[in-house]
Amino acid sequence: MIKTEIVKNVDDSDNNLLLDDLKSLKELVLEYQSEFVHFFGLEEKFKSCHYNNSRDETTYHEIFNDLLNYYSIPDYSFNIGTVAVKNPVVCAPLAGISDNTHRIFAKAFGSSLSFTEMISGYGVYFKSRESVLLSNITDFERPCGIQFFGPEPEVIVEAAQRLEDKADLIDINMGCPVPKVLKSRSGGFLLQDENLVRNIISAVICNIKKPVT
Repeated sequence: MIKTEIVKNVDDSDNNLLLDDLKSLKELVLEYQSEFVHFFGLEEKFKSCHYNNSRDETTYHEIFNDLLNYYSIPDYSFNIGTVAVKNPVVCAPLAGISDNTHRIFAKAFGSSLSFTEMISGYGVYFKSRESVLLSNITDFERPCGIQFFGPEPEVIVEAAQRLEDKADLIDINMGCPVPKVLKSRSGGFLLQDENLVRNIISAVICNIKKPVT
């Protein structure tokens, strides 16, 4: 069963809706995987899985573990601090796109690491419900990082401390080119100020336990 982090100060009804959506999403993912195996005639290759067109979660995992083992694939695994990443296929944080559904399907298609869409450090600092909800991460998406944007080291540190228990790692956005983000001295704007970049990264690294990218 897919588990989800319970967000403080958020109604239980919101969490129940998320769980219902995840249940439906898991069914869609399993349906896709079943069709994949059938379409490519891979049933015989996965006898160890006792593949029988069922939508059993254990069968799903066994099938795709066997699929990876069947083909000779070089080991491209690496670590980011304590986070083990199986391959270099990483699902980028995309504003308005990288939600739970996107990340779950990305993992089903081979992504070994994903991120939330960028979350405003100020939004978390001032306890914006919308910003906090963007940090929801299910066990079906991990490893997954939370990406923050903002120009103030103290604000980013506070936001990271509040949400780091949900994340496998913390990421700082320094590349967004959207005009309104640049006007807030965030995203790609930071690349113009090496001292500010240094201050943000140093402050976050010194105040949280999770890896920082």
